[in-house]
Amino acid sequence: MDLLFLTRLANVDLHTSESFDCEECFGHGPYQKQMLFLILLGTLFTHSQTLVVSLVTGDVDHWCKMPGGFNISEADWKHIAIARETDGRFSSCRVYERCKPPAEHDASESTQDVHAVTPTVSSWYNRCFPDQVQDINSTRDAPCEAWDYDVHTAESSAVSTWDMVCERKVMRVVLASMQSFGGVVALVLVGSIADYIGRKTLLLGSAILLFISTICTFVATGYAYYAMARFLAGASVAVNGFFTFILPFESMTHAHRPQQVLLLAVIGIALSEVWTVVINLILMDWRLKQVIFLAPTALLLPALWFVRESPRWLVARGMLDAAEVVMMRAATINNFPLPATACLVQKLREHVKNPAVCESGDRAR
Repeated sequence: MDLLFLTRLANVDLHTSESFDCEECFGHGPYQKQMLFLILLGTLFTHSQTLVVSLVTGDVDHWCKMPGGFNISEADWKHIAIARETDGRFSSCRVYERCKPPAEHDASESTQDVHAVTPTVSSWYNRCFPDQVQDINSTRDAPCEAWDYDVHTAESSAVSTWDMVCERKVMRVVLASMQSFGGVVALVLVGSIADYIGRKTLLLGSAILLFISTICTFVATGYAYYAMARFLAGASVAVNGFFTFILPFESMTHAHRPQQVLLLAVIGIALSEVWTVVINLILMDWRLKQVIFLAPTALLLPALWFVRESPRWLVARGMLDAAEVVMMRAATINNFPLPATACLVQKLREHVKNPAVCESGDRAR
């Protein structure tokens, strides 16, 4: 229950870790710009993963499937068998009950020639045609059991692959919910261990899991498999997106934190939206669309190779030697005087060894 109680922070020196401004420690320059690029990538990939479900499950024109044994065109089938909505359009989910085949026809359909109409089902076959109908309930409709799709757009959406239409439309919502639920679960679990493991470790681990889960969504052939892959992708992208903000935020100077972090986040979201519009304009198989749309995710791992641990987290955990290495590297990249960095690190060491004396000295000044 570390997440709910503050005992997990007992060994964390938050006072020391927040007692300095990065401007005084290693300046502001190229080092922070590298971190801003990380925010841009993180926002771009996080938002893209959020949008991908709606991108590949767009609506496709559909109607009740014509049973085997009907030697009529698709247009004739619609006019004869498909119910109409109140606005006069053909229904996507309803068929006239008189045109639904009997159970025995379904069972024997696979053994009959596609154009054959046997005497046992001829009465049902004739009943579907309006000029043969005498029943006053001939316009009574029923839900579809199978669907046909517009051949021009069917392959562009996963809707046609798993029949996510009509009563099954909730399957689309489940995919988006699984992804969101994965993010919530991951953040709850990671929140309790983030202060122990470190920002960089979680950032790299989540990036690797994101890469693997994204590949799984590419090769998934079944709905359940795809939903689970989306759950893992949602979990990993939530953690990755969170720490692509936290790590740069803890390395930024106080004066530049709000404006630059928010600016790069907005740019990342805007780029993701533009990328979505571009991909939507191209008619292609939904699996290929997904691959192209998420292909930039491959840039994340190389970008993280150059990331260093948060100096504030290292100080908070008492790892001053490791913190000094990171600070010195940042000072070198920013062309900041190394003696000034070394002096601040020494003050931090003194603060850790004897915090009471340091605090009284600060008050005296």
